[in-house]
This record gives sequence, C-alpha cells and structure tokens, in this order.
Amino acid sequence: MDGGTRDYDVAVLGAGLVGLSLAAALARAGMRVAIVDRSSVDGSNVNLASCSSTDEDWDARVYAISPGSVRFLSGIGAWQRLRADRLSPIESMDVRGDAGGRLTFSAYELGERALAWIVENREIHAALLACVRDALRWWRRAIVATDRGGRRCAIVDARAGRDAPRSTTVRSDRGGS
Repeated sequence: MDGGTRDYDVAVLGAGLVGLSLAAALARAGMRVAIVDRSSVDGSNVNLASCSSTDEDWDARVYAISPGSVRFLSGIGAWQRLRADRLSPIESMDVRGDAGGRLTFSAYELGERALAWIVENREIHAALLACVRDALRWWRRAIVATDRGGRRCAIVDARAGRDAPRSTTVRSDRGGS
C-alpha cells in the first residue's frame, strides 16, 4: 500500500494484546483496519518464531484466560495458533480465608475443561500477530489527528507525509486508554 490516500473504518492505536485482539475481530467482521504502533513488530516484518517461546525459555508474564475469552480468541483464529504444550489449565481452586472461610471451584462441576488457562504473554502476542499480519495496514511512524469530537482521524506517515486515511480511532496503547 504505497502512496495515495486510503480510507479505513477503524484505526487502532496500540498493538498490544487488546489492540491486536480488537483489530483481528474488526477485520474478521469485514472492516478496513489500520494499526498505529511504535514497535518494530508489524504485519510485514514479524518473525513469529522469534516472538514465541522456546522449550527452555518461559515468559514470566502470564495471563489467566477465562473460557469466555478462549471462545473469543478462537473466534478470531488466535487460540488455535497457540502451542498446546505452552497452555496450562486451571482445573480447580481451593481458596481459604481468615477465620476458616473456604471456597472451592471445580471446572468439572461447571462442565468446563478448565476454569482458566495460563498462557504466556509472548505466546498469545505471537498468535494474535499471526491473525492480523496479512489483513491490516501497519503504521510505525505516524502522526494521528482527530476532529474535535474524536470521531474521525487522519494518520499521516511522518517519514513520507503520505496516506491520510479517515476513520474512527480506538486507543489501546496504554493502561489509561
């Protein structure tokens, strides 16, 4: 996509787990999506093998993914891309509190395979990148401007001054977004 002006339905600011998940879901729904992110990982230059963990290298940053989130990630094609040997099910919990309080939870009793799944950040990030890498337009060095209502935006390539898509902007680049 060199030069010219392109219109996008949505510009997602941030290519973390939330931004990539949203972008994948919107692209699957038929929307034209652009991602704006400062990282060097994008849809064209990503080496998914280097994003993923090796057998000896475990990522200390993990998430507990609920069954509902598993269904969402399956729907956008990400869950299927995760390596089974890197998923750890939480099948039961025994929570004990002060004064003898106790709660127990069982996936079996709920009819679920697991209460949640422990997944490494790198693994899920690589799976999401694989879902979106060919479907989206990536912007690394961009200036994003919205109108006063924040409904329309222009993304301008800061290096070349080209491509100015108009779209709805979704911020997913920081904890406060």
